[in-house]
Amino acid sequence: MYRYFFIAKNNIKKQKNDMITFFLMTLITSFLLFISLSFIVDIGKVIDSVYDRTNGADLLYFVSTDKTASEKMEEVIKGSPYTGEYEVTRRAYAGSSKYGHVNDRNMAEYPFSIISYEKEMKIQQISTSVRGLHGTEVILPARMSTEFGIGDILRIKIGDNIYDLKTCGFAEDSIYCSPMNMGAYQIYVSDSVYDDLLFENPGAVTEEDVHKVKLTKDALRKISDKNDLCDELFNEVNDWITEYKVTHPGYTGGIRNSVPFALLRTSAMILPLMFIAIIFVFALIIFIIAMVIISFSVKNFIMTNMKNTAIMEAAGYTVGELV
Repeated sequence: MYRYFFIAKNNIKKQKNDMITFFLMTLITSFLLFISLSFIVDIGKVIDSVYDRTNGADLLYFVSTDKTASEKMEEVIKGSPYTGEYEVTRRAYAGSSKYGHVNDRNMAEYPFSIISYEKEMKIQQISTSVRGLHGTEVILPARMSTEFGIGDILRIKIGDNIYDLKTCGFAEDSIYCSPMNMGAYQIYVSDSVYDDLLFENPGAVTEEDVHKVKLTKDALRKISDKNDLCDELFNEVNDWITEYKVTHPGYTGGIRNSVPFALLRTSAMILPLMFIAIIFVFALIIFIIAMVIISFSVKNFIMTNMKNTAIMEAAGYTVGELV
């Protein structure tokens, strides 16, 4: 056994290039595996930290702004034993809008969700300071920071109307944190810009109330599937509105959508985890290749020199003398 160890040791000395390749590939593999495992473990913590910092909502309901739908939604939410903090924030939604820089000839199409930063919010707060902001100053979502910098002008086009807004910060959000979640850019503007968008774009920019719900600690602990609870409250309101429309044929309001944070948290992790999985597999492939290279090199050297080593031992040389 010691003889084979000697041969392998001698191989390391003589096959320096192979050994350098092996150790380099092993180092790269270790580095990639470390990054992959760290990312897999910590990605959920990143989303949760934003959720905690902004006092994120557990359930969101998008409801028409009329009194009938809004009051019924509030009644159902407050009547549930699982709901705690509750708040309603009004937003504007531009579904057919374009955006870009001032000098861009071809502007990208993307919907915008618009909220005034002059309104106080206790749930789903703005993650960055808005103190002193006014006029055409705007807070953009963090995922737009690769396109715009502080001080850059964001041009939004809705129909024939153009709005130039000055970028003054970026906000992280546990709901609008990736394209896999809510398919719109969440921006925060002043009251004056918000009113102009609504007044100048009737039909193209619509308003709706966002009912934001925090679940109780007891509910978070006992209820394993928050999606079912979200659907239960949604269906109760939607069924009531369906019956209401039978007796009120002209009524056009209602509940439009519901979103549980737990679902968005999972969807926000899908693309990053897929990317990390590719890196993880690539690292394993590199490691396997490194092992094949060094295994072949050692075996080849042993087979080549085994006869010579045996002859020298038969002639009276000890393994120590051969070393």
